[in-house]
Amino acid sequence: MSDRLDRRMSLALQALVLGLPLFLGGRHPAGVAAGAATVLVLLGLTLRERRRRGETPHAPGVAALAAFVAVALATTVPLPPAVLRVLSPQAVDLYARMLPGWPGAGGWSVWRPLAIDPYAVWSELARLSIGLGVFAIVIAYPWADGAPNESGRSAAFAKLVLTMLAGGTLLAALALLGAGFDNGRVLWISDAPVMPGRPSGPFVNPNHFAAWLEMVIPIGLAYAFAICRRVGRQQQRRGGDHRRRRLTPWDRQ
Repeated sequence: MSDRLDRRMSLALQALVLGLPLFLGGRHPAGVAAGAATVLVLLGLTLRERRRRGETPHAPGVAALAAFVAVALATTVPLPPAVLRVLSPQAVDLYARMLPGWPGAGGWSVWRPLAIDPYAVWSELARLSIGLGVFAIVIAYPWADGAPNESGRSAAFAKLVLTMLAGGTLLAALALLGAGFDNGRVLWISDAPVMPGRPSGPFVNPNHFAAWLEMVIPIGLAYAFAICRRVGRQQQRRGGDHRRRRLTPWDRQ
């Protein structure tokens, strides 16, 4: 049962990494809603399995990410002007210039948050929480050990790395197809227009597409270097074993 659940968890994470960028680079409301719901379900399963399996690995970094989210949410909590002035005089000055008469007149709400646009904070957190949640799942889930001398967490991370490389190849191919068969729309069927002269794949902003490739290409180069290094070590080891087998007893003396 545990092995089957581990495989399903891994497949769900891989589908999320591959599928979410296809929703306009992860910015389409449907993609954000589906990704957030998937991450919430997987986080619930992670908490259940950590309790059920007893011995669970340490989850480094999860507390720091939770603190980051808490601080971001705290900026959306309305505060009295006196407290707001202590924390951010610039925010008080901006509110006073944007809201005539604030805080004493004008009929505006006196308490205001540090974030000038709380809704934007919530929406950005909703998008960021998908990536943060995937990190927490990979780190905190009690993955079953597979191959000898390889932890389950390492195997799950390796699968996600390969999935990211496959996703980068897929997005690059979509960008090439879009450049050759351009109809002015992102992914040909969306309502988002393409920026002329700049390939963007499924992303609305070409800079976001470039940032994705900038993230994936170094991973691919590092993975290729690690594979070549491992293969070289194996060949050296096999060559040494072969030479030892060919030595005669007189040579060994």
